[in-house]
Amino acid sequence: MPAEVIGQTLSGIEPPEPATIYDDCTFVACHWQQAQLVRCIFRNCRFERCDLSLSIWTDCRLVDGSFTDCKLVGVDWTRLDWPKIRFTPPLFTNCNLSHTTWMALTMSDIHYKGCSLREADFREAKLQGSSWVECDLSGALFHYTDLQRANFVGARNYGINMMENIITKAHFAMPEAMALLYTLDILIDE
Repeated sequence: MPAEVIGQTLSGIEPPEPATIYDDCTFVACHWQQAQLVRCIFRNCRFERCDLSLSIWTDCRLVDGSFTDCKLVGVDWTRLDWPKIRFTPPLFTNCNLSHTTWMALTMSDIHYKGCSLREADFREAKLQGSSWVECDLSGALFHYTDLQRANFVGARNYGINMMENIITKAHFAMPEAMALLYTLDILIDE
C-alpha cells in the first residue's frame, strides 16, 4: 500500500519513495536535482523555493499544484501522467523552467508568471487560454502549437511564426508584438 501524507509542510526533505501520495502539502526548499520520482501523486500541493532541476517524474500525477520561486531546469513534463479529461494545470510563478519539454501536451489555461522559459519546447502543444505574463521566452520552440486566446502581454523574446501556429484571439503588446512580423516574408521600413 502506498504511503500517504496529508496537509503537511515538508521542508528540505529527500525525494519521495515510489508511489507516495501527497494531498494538500507544501514543499519548501527541497533539493531534488536529478531525482527519480516514480508513480507519485501530488494533489493540491505547493512547491516553494525548491530545486527540481533535471528531476524525472515517471508516471507521476500533479493535480491542482503550484510552483513558486522554484528551479525546474530541464524537466520533461511529458513524462508525467496527465489526466485525459479537462483539469486545472499547475501554476508557475517566478520559476526557472528553461530547457523544459512540453511537446504535444494539452495544457489549456496553464499560467506562467515572471518565469524564465528559455529554450523550452512547446511544439505541437495545445495551450489555449495560457498566460505568459512577464516571462522570458528566448529560444522557446513553438511549432504547430495551439495558442488560441493566450495572453503574451508583458512576455518578451518570443519567436512565434504566425503561419505555423494557431494564435487566434491571442493577446500581445507592443513593442514585443513586432517580433510576430519577423517570420513573415515582408520588408519593414522605419
